Amino acid sequence: MIDKLSVEVLDKFDWIKRNLIVWNYRTGRPAKAAYRNETEFLWFYSNPLHEINIDAIRISYDENGKKDKRRNPKGKSCGNVWEFSRIKPNYREATGHPTQKPEKLAERMILASSNIGDLIVIPFAGSGSEIVPCAKLDRYFIAAETNETYVKHIILPRLERERISFTQHDCTEQPYSV
Repeated sequence: MIDKLSVEVLDKFDWIKRNLIVWNYRTGRPAKAAYRNETEFLWFYSNPLHEINIDAIRISYDENGKKDKRRNPKGKSCGNVWEFSRIKPNYREATGHPTQKPEKLAERMILASSNIGDLIVIPFAGSGSEIVPCAKLDRYFIAAETNETYVKHIILPRLERERISFTQHDCTEQPYSV
């Protein structure tokens, strides 16, 4: 769906396709007629003036790189292959949403592309995995989700567990009730 979205929406903003980020979760399901899926792809688009907050998302060096004198003491810059576990049913973060992404994945995107006090737009809120890190990292957000069940039974309870308060309105300006 992202390819269609990129042509119909993102290109109209004159944004630049910067990277294809590969989320490697290493625990795919086996299949008989295909290779096991262990990755998902994320297109990184931005406006022409955007810069990545490199220091906010540095990662640890591998053990074999200890002798390299050029090492940055803050860690190495982040590449385009990101390794985070999938959310499994027994994880504390699990919500039961069929395509839930880990908060750490969203957190890296938010840290890389925003600053404290910035506004983040989340067009497909799903399980709220992007909302929670926005609130924890002191970013404002506007989130949209058409599935009322996800909002009432996944997102709002999740935010309550995290003790995150916010104002929520649907398109008719009537607040949801929990």
